[in-house]
Amino acid sequence: MSELTLPAAPPTNIKTKQLHALLSAAARMVSQISSASDECIIRLDQIEDQVEGTSGIDSVRVLRFRLEECLQTLRDQTRHQREQMSQLLLRLQQLIDAMEAESGEDAILSPEIDKVTGLEEREGAERAMAAARGRGGLSYAALFVVDRLHLINAQFGYSTGDRILREFCVHLKSSLLSEDQLFRWTGPAFLAVIERSEEPAEIEADMQRIAGGRLEAAVQIGNGCVRLPIVRSALLLPLAGAGTLANVISQMDAFTAQAARH
Repeated sequence: MSELTLPAAPPTNIKTKQLHALLSAAARMVSQISSASDECIIRLDQIEDQVEGTSGIDSVRVLRFRLEECLQTLRDQTRHQREQMSQLLLRLQQLIDAMEAESGEDAILSPEIDKVTGLEEREGAERAMAAARGRGGLSYAALFVVDRLHLINAQFGYSTGDRILREFCVHLKSSLLSEDQLFRWTGPAFLAVIERSEEPAEIEADMQRIAGGRLEAAVQIGNGCVRLPIVRSALLLPLAGAGTLANVISQMDAFTAQAARH
C-alpha cells in the first residue's frame, strides 16, 4: 500500500487550499481502507473454498499458514492505517486551530467601521489615545459634537441626521492635518487624536477655528432642498499628563451629553 504523505505546514494565504488537501487525503485513506478490507475478504473466501475440498493434513497446514498470513497482513494494514489516520487527524486539527487563531486575531485587529461616516468607531479611538499617551509626546483629544442632532432626527428623520454627520465629517477631514486621526466617537460626536509639536494655545485656536464659522448641509425635504446649519461644540483635552485615560474619556462623554441637550 502506498504511503500517505502529509502536506507540509502551509503559508497563511493558502490554508484553505491546504484544508481541502487534508480532507482529500482523508477521503483517499478511507478508500484505501475499504480496498484493503475487500482484498482480505477475497483472500478469506478463497481459503474457505479450499477448506471444503481439503482432506489431508498437509493441505490443512498450508491453509492454516495462508490464513495466518492473511490475518497478519490485515493486522499490519490496520495498524499502519490507524497510525496514518492519527497523523492526518492531528495535522487537520493543527490547521483548524491555526485558522481559528487567525480568525480571532482578525476579529481583534479589524476596526469597527461606522456605516454612516466610514470612520473607525469608539474602540479604535480609545486604542489610538492609549497609543498616543504611550509615546509620551504632546498629544490631545479633540472632541467635536453636532449640537441638537436628536432634534433634527425627530423633525426631519434619521436620514437627514446622517446627512448632517457626513457633511460634518467631510468638514473635519478637510480641516485637520493628514497626520491627525479622526474617529466617530459616539452619537453626534467625533474625536480627533492629535500629536503635534505646537504649543497648546495654537492647537486650541486651530480646534476653535474648525468648530466655529458657518457650516450648512443641503438636505432634501419633501420636494424642496433646505440648507440646515450644522451647529457644533468642541472640547480639547491633553492626553499626556492628564490623569488616567478613563478620566479623559469620562470628561468627553459628559461634554457630549451636555452638548447634545443644547
